[in-house]
Amino acid sequence: MKKILFTSFTGFPNPSIGGPNRIIYDLLKNLDYTKYEPYFLSYDMFKKYSSGEELDLNQNKNIYAKRNLGYKLYDKINLYRDIVTSDFYLKYHYHKKDKYFYNYTDKFRDFDIIHSHDSLSAYYFLNLKKPKKILTIHSKGMQVSEMKECNVKSNYFKDFMLELSKREMDAFLNFDLITFPSNAAKEIFLKDVNFNDTKSERIKIICNGIDLEKIRNIEVNNVLEKYNIQKNKYDITLLNVAQHVKPKNIDLIIRSIKSLRDEFNIRALLVNIGEGYLTEDYKSLINANLLSEQVKFLGMISNDDVIRLMKSLDIFIQASERVIFDLVVLEALASGIKVLVSNEGGNREIIKDGVNGLFIKELSQMGIAKSIIHVCNQAIKTDHNLLEQNYSTRQMVTEYFKIYLN
Repeated sequence: MKKILFTSFTGFPNPSIGGPNRIIYDLLKNLDYTKYEPYFLSYDMFKKYSSGEELDLNQNKNIYAKRNLGYKLYDKINLYRDIVTSDFYLKYHYHKKDKYFYNYTDKFRDFDIIHSHDSLSAYYFLNLKKPKKILTIHSKGMQVSEMKECNVKSNYFKDFMLELSKREMDAFLNFDLITFPSNAAKEIFLKDVNFNDTKSERIKIICNGIDLEKIRNIEVNNVLEKYNIQKNKYDITLLNVAQHVKPKNIDLIIRSIKSLRDEFNIRALLVNIGEGYLTEDYKSLINANLLSEQVKFLGMISNDDVIRLMKSLDIFIQASERVIFDLVVLEALASGIKVLVSNEGGNREIIKDGVNGLFIKELSQMGIAKSIIHVCNQAIKTDHNLLEQNYSTRQMVTEYFKIYLN
């Protein structure tokens, strides 16, 4: 039986989010437990899994209690947030993370496979000789590039970015195999690290996948009533699933709702699922433009309810920049909702403009508004065979399991 470790920097295997922990969840769920003995490690938890059924239990209970409390305080108390983003605390925080991961390193010297799903957690396993080391990069370029968008003003944090950049580069150069979820993800990362050997045998594309059968079987039920969405009050209803961070351009989508109202006399509802450091700014923007009845934030909800909303509303909209490969776009296609997305990166690998979705012609307030009107008048049809062949969970895990065997 092969011992395998899955790692991410933070979080836990979770089907209700995107990114590394969603893919780790799918891999653990489909793993053959008669052939593999899997473990998971992040800064938030360490766990051995004995069966895929364990993933259906409450994973939050496995997170260290102090971490859970810290996350709650960060979200709710401004003073706490100021303290933990200060120079003094961040130096202490990253020292704690280093100590935590290094304390575990020796436990995995005799493992057969280490599959890290971000380059920062991968760094701690560079010196292990026996395990086959696989690094899957889900970030938009280097993780440090994404971290710089978090608006932390600490001077220590800015200085420490140089050290973290070096760690990411070391992991990338020294792991046995590097995988990306899309060509766009590969191109952005290789540009960030100034690596020119794009045809390296160490680099492989394994597209992210979704559980198409599960999506087909999810019934709408009373999801609109559950979230108090009165669809009959609006001419158009839109769904956006995105963190409240700058590259997602949620502010532009909100402003486009105002343009639809003021310029085209169209009453639209925007439902957003997500949260982030810009949430309060977006709420102020909504109030300033008298859009409180036309923009609804639901926060983080279950993935099943996301699918139910996709099956109930008119248009899925995403206006992100630096797109690598969004699982939520695949879910929208599989759900049958009309899809309107930015003409960026990974979207171009999934969407055929005018066939299975539409691109936003211009990432501006008016450009988005006009694209919304345009998509309403288009007959869009999902190619389910294409999804099954290229973007199913079954196909994705099969490709990963192949590299575990080689």
